[in-house]
Amino acid sequence: MILSRNFPHAAYSTLDPTVEVERMIESLGNKLHFYCKFTPNPDANVLYTVEWYHGINTLATKLKESDPLLFMSWDDFKNKTSLTEDDIPSIGIVILNKTDIHLDGLTSPTIYIQSTIPFACPTGTENCVLNVGVYIPSASNCSVSVEDMQSSSQCGVGIPKREWERPQPLAIDLETGIKASVSPVAMELHLKTIERFLSHRIFENHILPDKVKLYVSSLNVDFVHQKACNAAWDYVHTFDMLNYWIKTIGNLIMYRNKRYQIEVQVKSVSYYSICGVAVRAGRDVFIVDKCQTPNIVRMDQYLDAVLKWKMSEDRIEITLPTGSKINIANETWNYYLGERWINVTVYPSLTDPDESLGLCGNCDGNKWNDLIRRDGSLQHPYLESDWGHPSDFIQDWVVKDGEDLFKASSRVTLSKWHDENISLCSCNKPMRLTNIESRITCSPGRIQVCEDT
Repeated sequence: MILSRNFPHAAYSTLDPTVEVERMIESLGNKLHFYCKFTPNPDANVLYTVEWYHGINTLATKLKESDPLLFMSWDDFKNKTSLTEDDIPSIGIVILNKTDIHLDGLTSPTIYIQSTIPFACPTGTENCVLNVGVYIPSASNCSVSVEDMQSSSQCGVGIPKREWERPQPLAIDLETGIKASVSPVAMELHLKTIERFLSHRIFENHILPDKVKLYVSSLNVDFVHQKACNAAWDYVHTFDMLNYWIKTIGNLIMYRNKRYQIEVQVKSVSYYSICGVAVRAGRDVFIVDKCQTPNIVRMDQYLDAVLKWKMSEDRIEITLPTGSKINIANETWNYYLGERWINVTVYPSLTDPDESLGLCGNCDGNKWNDLIRRDGSLQHPYLESDWGHPSDFIQDWVVKDGEDLFKASSRVTLSKWHDENISLCSCNKPMRLTNIESRITCSPGRIQVCEDT
């Protein structure tokens, strides 16, 4: 607000005020001194107010008036002039991109957190880190309180003292393995600094007033929801609805994921029935073998503890750590051959589009590229010589030496499961002074749907 000496009423001008900070080191702790600075027009008198806030609380208000006094009161000033108000600058820790973020499983959006002021490290060191953790509201409560957030900061970003001005990234993933069809739902992410930061107490246990609105989209969720690959008797129905005859004796790779260490093998001892299945994730292997007597139905190897299973009288449901599921109907009788056969169905997850291989084919909505061999070459599904039995493709997926999950010698060489980005809407790392997990994973099944306010 500028008052010109040559005019009795107010005129507008851009002062471009800035807030500068000075760190004061004292015996009882560290303090920050803030200064509101601007360069006034030399041909004008300035009347202004400065209000300081901590969060939403006003700390101090001071009115400085020019001399000689032109207005008898604040109301008198507002009535006789036009007041201009500067945008409130953010001082402290801010979220730079607060726009709505949409998760669709195709990309990993990133938000950036930045400190606009320096902070102090413990005496004798200049390489400390200030952690800012993420809080996700529980499924029973949309509101956020300090009490809720006391132990919630398990993932977020670490702001190093030496680079306190540099924006720090926090990546957000959609939980892999989502199969349920959902409408886009919203959740809010709140951030809070570490509970104890003794070298500079003003930075500890502070809830940032900014929040991030996440929208989890149903894109790709609906895509995999309707898909399944089935192997029964002597035929296969791929993810993309291509049907063909197997008519092969031996062990075959029904499903394999290129990115993750997961696989399903089926076994047959005749041309007309599947009598065994082995499911693998990492070093965990579940086996159903009706091809021999006595039958085998068990978790044969459980070293990584990532496979989950449920058994009923007539079926077994196995859940992979990616969210893909395998249903096994394990007590069906082939009346023509007088032997038992099993029906195996694989339900894909968001990890499978363009990543699946084997008899189930490439899960991408196009059945014409389902018959992909190990070397990446493609066999046309309807060659005249095949007549619905792509023998070259099938033989290419016969289990090789060292791959047979039904053999103990193959199981001992399996690689350990690596759970990259398979967590649920949080991270498992505890909050530490250093080494904070800068990635979170969110799922429609775990987030709280709150009404917009």
